[in-house]
Amino acid sequence: MEQFRKGDFILLRNTHDYIFDDPFCKGITVFEIQKLSNGYAEVENCKKKVPMFDLEPILISNKYDNIYYDSDRVPMASLIHTSGNKPEIGGDKPKPCYYENDQIQMYIKSNNFKYVHELQHFLCDKEYPGKLCVDIIYNSLT
Repeated sequence: MEQFRKGDFILLRNTHDYIFDDPFCKGITVFEIQKLSNGYAEVENCKKKVPMFDLEPILISNKYDNIYYDSDRVPMASLIHTSGNKPEIGGDKPKPCYYENDQIQMYIKSNNFKYVHELQHFLCDKEYPGKLCVDIIYNSLT
């Protein structure tokens, strides 16, 4: 397994051991690493540093469907779709789980990725025009 980096999505083994800045964080399942140093991680919205042994990688699966692929960095022309005869851009549609993206599936299979943070590293290192994000509205519902 690759080492964790800043920006990786992780699970906390014992969420009940931590106090969060936002009361809505109580039910959140997926967290983002903000900083790593001396065997500890600063995790998004968590008041206390988290020891590395309390960080758990997220297995690649459709279980965490609150993680989605954000293609905002993709050229605007490729985001335009047609509805009838009229072109439309974007919309307030639910964000599809990263696991449902064919291109992402190809990367997962061809690189034998097991964990979400490995896929994050690949997208970042290859400067792929997009990234994985957590849908904060649905994060506490999974």
